[in-house]
Amino acid sequence: MTLLDDVRVDHKAHGHPDRVARVAVRAWSARTAFGDLGATWEALLSGRFISDHARCDDVRLPRRCSKLARRVATDVARDVDDGAAVVVGTSKGPVEDWLGGAASSDGLADVARDVSGVLRLGGPRLTVSAACASGLHALARGALMICCGEARQVLVSDEFIRGSHYTKFPGGGLEVGEGTRDCLKREFMEEMNLKVEPGKHIYTTDIYQRSAFNTAHQILSIYYFATALETITVPLRSKPFDFDEQQLRLYESTQQIETFRFVVWDDFTADTVTLPLDKIVASIVKQQSSIPA
Repeated sequence: MTLLDDVRVDHKAHGHPDRVARVAVRAWSARTAFGDLGATWEALLSGRFISDHARCDDVRLPRRCSKLARRVATDVARDVDDGAAVVVGTSKGPVEDWLGGAASSDGLADVARDVSGVLRLGGPRLTVSAACASGLHALARGALMICCGEARQVLVSDEFIRGSHYTKFPGGGLEVGEGTRDCLKREFMEEMNLKVEPGKHIYTTDIYQRSAFNTAHQILSIYYFATALETITVPLRSKPFDFDEQQLRLYESTQQIETFRFVVWDDFTADTVTLPLDKIVASIVKQQSSIPA
């Protein structure tokens, strides 16, 4: 396992093999079913073979790959930021298949999920195939995917309004004389100082929905995918409703504050968001099983 302390990527470099992500390694560690690197070398030099993994008592089937990943992650990842990403790089399938051991239902995506759970990380979880290239190449590709927005996450807004907490999709109310797509552009600029390009239409309200904030009003909502045209500069949280002291002071006068965060795709469900219409859209997006680029 390699712990990257800093990742710098030229967005224009994505897709160009002669340009790579620049990474700074903070720490690294490795472990096999024989133990740490020292124990592994001793085992191999004494005449043991890779196939002996299948008979190693220290780490048994099933889920050997996940167990080893958990151990090495615990060894190396001290004081990791809770928004950190986990990238699993491989040129193979599940370790059990590689070694010819018992069949396992665990794929390498499950390994990334398990490690993320053990370390309580809220960042993206990626499994990158590096073909026959090195693991470092897989890490670089993972860094590019995250920085260029290809790691599947969902942006949500955590809002504290008049004493109640809401997690919702970013957006807001339509102004007189304004088109719906122009409205979305304006709202992102006002809330996140971010230029976006509205994309594919997702859903328009087709049921009666009373406003949660004014019971005399009926809500008609229109949802779109949106593509960021520049880097997000507002602070992004890794925990729900993680307001700082300045925001809490602002709430005293406005009775409304918000923060933004990304939710990992595998963790995102209709229960992630609060409002009924947002729940409908969350279900639609999950059923499509993809987020357009």
